[in-house]
Amino acid sequence: MLGTFGCTLDNPPEAMPAVSRAAFACAVQPILARQCSMPACHGSEARRLRVLAPGRLRLAGELAKATTAQSQEDRESGYHPALTQAEIDFNYDQARAMIVPGQPVQDCALLNRPLAVSAGGMYHAAGGDVFPSALDAEYLKIKGWLLGLGPELCK
Repeated sequence: MLGTFGCTLDNPPEAMPAVSRAAFACAVQPILARQCSMPACHGSEARRLRVLAPGRLRLAGELAKATTAQSQEDRESGYHPALTQAEIDFNYDQARAMIVPGQPVQDCALLNRPLAVSAGGMYHAAGGDVFPSALDAEYLKIKGWLLGLGPELCK
């Protein structure tokens, strides 16, 4: 006789933290694009955290959409078009995936990997320290976002 056994989860998945999409777009996205999106860093499809940015890694088909939204003057001047909403959403999801529910914010890889080891961070890569201290203004913006701050980060 075969029996059926139910499975119970002793460790059900935790909900992802509520971090502001709007604050990400105006405060965190520009930092990631400027500091992390180079092809040798996180502007590569081979990386766990991928960061899209104008003139660098883009989602398939989105560059064409972004180009059509540019002014003729900007196209003729060779300006790289801004990210599309789909690309900003992609970056938001990539950054949010670095958050481990229940983990203290200071232990989040999005914060401690680019922080200099001398400031309490983790080794990132040779020459990969992005933030020299935990008092760096850009570090504090990302930390604020992880702590749930919203539009006030965009000032």
